[in-house]
Amino acid sequence: MASVREREEIIRMLREQEHLEMAIQQEEADRRGREGARRATAEALERQLEEAARARVQGEEEDRRYRDQMVSRLESMKKRDLEKELKSKQKQKQYAADLKRQIEENAKRRQKERELEENRAKSVFDYGNAWDAEVAEERRKIVSEHAPSLLGYLQPGSLLPSDLAPGLAEMCQAKAGSSKAPPRRPKCNPQCRVLRQY
Repeated sequence: MASVREREEIIRMLREQEHLEMAIQQEEADRRGREGARRATAEALERQLEEAARARVQGEEEDRRYRDQMVSRLESMKKRDLEKELKSKQKQKQYAADLKRQIEENAKRRQKERELEENRAKSVFDYGNAWDAEVAEERRKIVSEHAPSLLGYLQPGSLLPSDLAPGLAEMCQAKAGSSKAPPRRPKCNPQCRVLRQY
């Protein structure tokens, strides 16, 4: 489940990166278009200035005012373009910072999920070991308490070699040698069943 989320997160980040690259390319194209328009406007204005200068219809003062207006207009256009470009760069920088922060947060979240999963697995493993140890201790108590009185009556396989404490093995052999009962009995009493369940 975590890997599916990771793949979805990677796909989403790749899409966002692609969107950012497309936005940058579009901004570059727009900037080039503005520069071309500015150059075309400047050329047209220069041609107009030249025609006005040649005409000299309204005199040098009017030409000066007209020139000042054109220069002011060009400066205003250039200033607006620079402001737009600056805002675009700031926006792209903020977007890149947000994307980086989100990537770092996702990495921390995935690390935390992995740690939680490892802790859950360790808890299950420790619980299983504790349960096995408890069962082994209960079996040892039952064997030590009831096995001596059941020697010769237990079916083969009821006791494990590890169940035979020092002295109990000799008792089993002595009981089996002295007992006239058949070595194998088809039925098992309640105490025997308790032992076999453990």
